[in-house]
Amino acid sequence: MLARLGQREWALIAMALTLAVALLWYFLLIVPLRQETEAVRQEIATLTPERDRG
Repeated sequence: MLARLGQREWALIAMALTLAVALLWYFLLIVPLRQETEAVRQEIATLTPERDRG
């Protein structure tokens, strides 16, 4: 079956796999990093007044 695929089909398969990998990368790596960044920003916002008070 795979031997019968032409160049166009292989290109479409490669594009689909690239899109799938990009989506996985986004949801498994970028989204958690954004959530962690937001948590750190909130912690900084709560600690800054404490630091200013001395």
